[in-house]
Amino acid sequence: MKWNYKIIGGLYATSLILLAVLPLNTSRVDNVWVLSWRGDYWIHMLQFIPCIPVFSKIGPLSVSLAFGVGLAIITEGVQWWLPYRAFNINDLMANGLGVILGFFFVIILSILKNFLSTSTKTKL
Repeated sequence: MKWNYKIIGGLYATSLILLAVLPLNTSRVDNVWVLSWRGDYWIHMLQFIPCIPVFSKIGPLSVSLAFGVGLAIITEGVQWWLPYRAFNINDLMANGLGVILGFFFVIILSILKNFLSTSTKTKL
């Protein structure tokens, strides 16, 4: 089962890197604003939320968090050297926010899982 998560994690990381380096036109999303945030910032955040849940199935949570932050930095940082892409600190912050939200999602699910398992044991 763990190898399935390794494949999913590898495909996920590869897709994030490809989205960062391919010359994609996102000008339509740049003009959309939701809660004073440009649409592409929301997309950046949503792309990185699954990072920690996926990678925490492969290894320890601390390693998953470090890998998620590293992936967020690399995917935005590589755009500094690409002439057809633009590095944006706000994109990097949205990537990081997605990683942090994914981390809290895993923590909350873990707490709920422990709470539910202990509450069902006490009823027996």
